[in-house]
Amino acid sequence: MELGKSIENQNDVVVRLTKHVICTVANGSNLVFSPTSINVLLSLIAAGSSCVTKEQILSFLMLPSTDHLNVILAQIIDGSTERSDLRLSIANGVWIDKFFSLKPSFKALLENSYKATCSQVDFATKPSEVIDEVNTWAEVQTNGLIKQILSRDSIDTIRSSTLVLANAVYFKGAWSSKFDSNLTKDYDFHLLDGSTSILYVRLSS
Repeated sequence: MELGKSIENQNDVVVRLTKHVICTVANGSNLVFSPTSINVLLSLIAAGSSCVTKEQILSFLMLPSTDHLNVILAQIIDGSTERSDLRLSIANGVWIDKFFSLKPSFKALLENSYKATCSQVDFATKPSEVIDEVNTWAEVQTNGLIKQILSRDSIDTIRSSTLVLANAVYFKGAWSSKFDSNLTKDYDFHLLDGSTSILYVRLSS
């Protein structure tokens, strides 16, 4: 399969995911999510799976093999950019229970192709520490914008877990053509629940 066709397929997958979330999870509510992050995490699972699970994920992602998948995802992750006016970074994290271990080949793939941080933790007896570690990772990777992805309410879930996968995307860019704030006007932005907030609209100059 050609690289261009693979990327086109990945775009189709993202659109399908978005439509599904809008129709089900969102269901009339305000929701922000990253289809690309879900795509990356599914790819991580496929890369570490075998037999049926791997084939099911590859079929969903419309890709012929995990080798092909890894090439595509490596290019996405290598798309990180840092300039004076633009910063885009993609990070992956893997936390596995201390009683298990990653295969050396899979660990090398995570660290080299997926640029993932891999840690062994104690889910069963130190769930709070795991939550703190994951949240700190998220805060660092998003430059302080996301301080919590696991709440204290998730302690029981973490305690019974053996693996946590996380993906973080950080973007900050400057306007290529800055506009004069005097050429804006406040308007009501109507929310789904009937309330309103302020929307700043740029007027024609």
